[in-house]
Amino acid sequence: MPRPSNCTYPITLSLDDGNYTSWRELFLVALGRYGLSAHVLGESTPSDIVPNSYWGRDDYTILSCLYGSVSVDLLNILEADFRNTPQGDLSISDYCAKLKALADSLGDVGQPISDETLVLTLLRGLNESYSHLHSFLPFQVSFPTFLQTQSAPIFEESQKKVDFKNAAGTALWACGQSVQPPPGGLQGTTSTNLQHILGF
Repeated sequence: MPRPSNCTYPITLSLDDGNYTSWRELFLVALGRYGLSAHVLGESTPSDIVPNSYWGRDDYTILSCLYGSVSVDLLNILEADFRNTPQGDLSISDYCAKLKALADSLGDVGQPISDETLVLTLLRGLNESYSHLHSFLPFQVSFPTFLQTQSAPIFEESQKKVDFKNAAGTALWACGQSVQPPPGGLQGTTSTNLQHILGF
């Protein structure tokens, strides 16, 4: 099956034009024309995926075609979203997943994000309560991976939730109630025994 020698398409994916549906259909047609549909739409990946294998060469062909059919403005917006997205109201897990998805999207269009950049972007975007992590995580003897880095704020977030529950239970007991808070704070407290704790 001949492979494309010219990856110029009549439609360039652009946010301004709102032409994703047309662009997608045309791109799928081009994949089918050159027998590359299974490479993108298939569920299995061969064991031999080195760059000089048939699969590897097809992969580079598709990436170059994809990259050539996406507007520069769209790539710039995607990269800006990745580098300037703060945690905000997201949980640590959701924030990490969002950053990873943006990084993967950039990689899919020929703009790979290194693991180190992913780590530094994560630390920069965390809320103020996690600012102390900036001081020591990047300066480990071995620079931490993204998975290693996200485990620290996830653990701290989980611990804060436990501390909050315990503090709430202790505060109720300190108000002069005769019933001590249940083990683990208010976790597992029903409406009935909560009324008893509050003296209702």
